[in-house]
Amino acid sequence: MKKKDKLSDVWAVYLVIALLTIIMVVGVANASPTSRILAEPEFLEDGEKDDGKYAMMLNKGLLCDKDRLIFSRLVTAGYEKAFRGVNMSGFYTYIMIKSRFFNGRYFMHKIAILEVDPKTNIACLVSENDNPEYNENYIYLEIYPRGETL
Repeated sequence: MKKKDKLSDVWAVYLVIALLTIIMVVGVANASPTSRILAEPEFLEDGEKDDGKYAMMLNKGLLCDKDRLIFSRLVTAGYEKAFRGVNMSGFYTYIMIKSRFFNGRYFMHKIAILEVDPKTNIACLVSENDNPEYNENYIYLEIYPRGETL
C-alpha cells in the first residue's frame, strides 16, 4: 500500500507541473506584445497608423567604462560638455562638443553622445561624429573657448 501511495504522489506532482506549464504557455501566447520585435522586424507600411511600438533593436555593443575615465579622455581630446538631460530610465545623456577656431569664431567640429548611469557611475559612448550639423533656422549656436562645466 505504501508503494502505491508514493507512486500516486509522483504522478500528482507530474500532473501539477504539466498543468502549470500549459497555463504558462497559454498565458504567454495570449499576452499582448509591447513591441513588434521579432526574429524578422515588422515595419509599419507607408500610411499605416503609428502603434507606438518599435520594430527592432540594434545591438551596437556600446563602449563603456567608469564615467571619470570616459569624461577625462574626451576632455583631454578637446571636448566640452555642452548639453545634459535625464532620460526616462534615470540615465544622464551628455552631448559633448569639440570645436575649431576659424575666421574669428569657434565652429563645432565633432560631437560625442554619452549615456551615464548615475547609480553605478558607468558611462557609455553612444556615438562620436565628425562634422556634425544643426538646424540654423531653429537654434542659434555660439561656441566659446571654455565655459562652465555641467
